[in-house]
Amino acid sequence: LVGLSVRNNEFARRFHKALVLMNLNPHTYVSNLRGKPLYNVTAYSKRLFLWLKNLTLPDVEELLHGNNLELDFVRGFFDAEGCYFKFNDRGYQVHGLSFTNTNLKLMDLLRRCLDKFGFSNKIIKVKQSSNFPNCKPYYYRLAFSWRTANKLFSLLRGGYD
Repeated sequence: LVGLSVRNNEFARRFHKALVLMNLNPHTYVSNLRGKPLYNVTAYSKRLFLWLKNLTLPDVEELLHGNNLELDFVRGFFDAEGCYFKFNDRGYQVHGLSFTNTNLKLMDLLRRCLDKFGFSNKIIKVKQSSNFPNCKPYYYRLAFSWRTANKLFSLLRGGYD
């Protein structure tokens, strides 16, 4: 089973489209959560399980670039591995946006997708805190300053309020 439940109809429609591109037969329905619509998309498939199990990064790239799904990939990556932050530092408001992951090749794919939309930056290798003994000793970060972060966050939200 693969599924998605979101408040934004457009996001659900894009997810539905991605499943159709994978030759699945998704089921879409609307439910109610606290008086507001919740858009649900589900698909059942042994073939999907086997496809995901054998999925490679070149497969993901081909799927993204061949179907103009780069922005959807960036949105999903941000949802899973991203952070938009805002805090006060000595009287100044600090804003930023970052993506983190331990897979450098995946981060490079993300960087190339962001480049397509005019958001270029370097991937930084960061040493992991010793407070997390079961984690890899390092991770990778792609971060953006406040002005760029606000523009990128607006692109990611893209009417998905």
